[in-house]
Amino acid sequence: SKLQEIVSQFINKMNERPYSDIARPPEFPEVYLNRIKALAPPHMAASKEEMQKRIASSLGHYNAPAVIYIMIDKSFFYTSRGTNVWSLYDCGAVAQNIGLAAVNHGLGTVQQAQAVIFPDILRNVLGTPESKLFAIGIAIGYPDWDSPVMKGPRSTREPLEVNTRFVGF
Repeated sequence: SKLQEIVSQFINKMNERPYSDIARPPEFPEVYLNRIKALAPPHMAASKEEMQKRIASSLGHYNAPAVIYIMIDKSFFYTSRGTNVWSLYDCGAVAQNIGLAAVNHGLGTVQQAQAVIFPDILRNVLGTPESKLFAIGIAIGYPDWDSPVMKGPRSTREPLEVNTRFVGF
């Protein structure tokens, strides 16, 4: 399948630096980096083979049978007056609505920036024109609640009151 071809080619590039169409953060502040590290499986650095399994699991989109790629037209993102970052808000809204609609049909989704880290592979395998930028990939399928991935660590969240201020309520 095309998805298997993408996963295979991504794994072949696992030692290369990612080069997404949309700039990724060059670094994460410590508080966020710690949350990312907390989600890593204990065997993450055990061996190259284990790393390949981890990457294959992630890039294989948790064994999802399909991936939805959200793209932006390059001319809309890079305008004559500068970069139109507002289009990323639209992509986020689309991704969230896909996730909510999926749940309504008994499906699960995983939104992944890692799914678009090698856009040249995606363009080649999917026949996507250079005029499109890959913003994010969304794995979609029926959740396997018995899968080790589903039983793995969960990300932590700050309490609502730490990040939210209600005014006038």
